[in-house]
Amino acid sequence: FNVVMRTYSLIESIEERLRGENDDDARQLLNIFYLSIPAANKSNMIMERSLRVIPPSSPLWSLDMQLLYTALNARQRESKEQYINDILTMNECENVVASVAYNELMQASVAQDNARAREMYKLLSEKYPTHKFTAAARNYFKPDRKVKEGNEIFAFTISGEKGKVITSESLKGKYALIDV
Repeated sequence: FNVVMRTYSLIESIEERLRGENDDDARQLLNIFYLSIPAANKSNMIMERSLRVIPPSSPLWSLDMQLLYTALNARQRESKEQYINDILTMNECENVVASVAYNELMQASVAQDNARAREMYKLLSEKYPTHKFTAAARNYFKPDRKVKEGNEIFAFTISGEKGKVITSESLKGKYALIDV
């Protein structure tokens, strides 16, 4: 909260420095900071330039992943998808790529885009097998793990109320919702 409050007082100073900055890394850093300012207080021209100045390969995206998503949400749909794909292929920072791939995996899973979900899961599993996002993907978003109609249910036994036992065998051929 304090950081955001301080940015209000620095908007004009940042805009002025952005107009005159020559060093690429410094300009990218200033643009990332500018993107963190609430949208209502920004110049559209400088915001658009900020989105163009910071390349998908920039290691500075790892400073704050929320800023990356703020920048991506300001882009048009086609431009956003291309930028995401460019980050996945061009950026060398493990945390940036793993975070973007995991976010894409979640979105693809919700949208039931199995091809994209498999692609992101494969990228995470093969490129970053020990990353925390890969572990979360294995636990929650593995594309082909879900039980589907017609597939065999995995073997299990659950103790229910009043000593009743529910097994995978007792549910064969039935639709069931098990609330644990």
